[in-house]
Amino acid sequence: DEITLLYEAALTGNFINEIQTKGYTTLTYTSNITGQEQKLSCFGGIHLNQTAMKALFYSPSMYGKIAEDQQVVFSDSLGEIHGDTIFVDYEMLRGKIQPVKMQVTGNVKVENQSLINSGNKKNISQYALADEALFFFRSQEMTLLSWENNQVLYFDKLNNVEMSASKIL
Repeated sequence: DEITLLYEAALTGNFINEIQTKGYTTLTYTSNITGQEQKLSCFGGIHLNQTAMKALFYSPSMYGKIAEDQQVVFSDSLGEIHGDTIFVDYEMLRGKIQPVKMQVTGNVKVENQSLINSGNKKNISQYALADEALFFFRSQEMTLLSWENNQVLYFDKLNNVEMSASKIL
């Protein structure tokens, strides 16, 4: 719906310090590590701070609640991560923006797709529910965390595994 660019004038040209959007926003990126297209979509907006090298993707809330279909979504060919808010730390490497870490918070749902697909229909083989997820782009590792007295719930249909714990690496 709306985009705001905040910039700083310099001798070499204008330098964009911040990008802010309101409304549905999609950011698409091709990973240098996996070569896959990765996409972040949100309904609230984003705040990207080029100086701090951090980005915030958020969902709109009504009366303190976020509708499930309005959550922020990170997706690639392997699956999706849904949450109320996503923070991304990134760096500049050889003149290109590279994501380093992603923190997904609030009503986190992780869906991994099976390598065995049945037609065009998604076949979710692994599924997790958590309060928070940390994803490290270089190592492709994820940590799932629970808050207070909650538990992380994990289901793996391929290996017939179900578990709950306060933290799953």
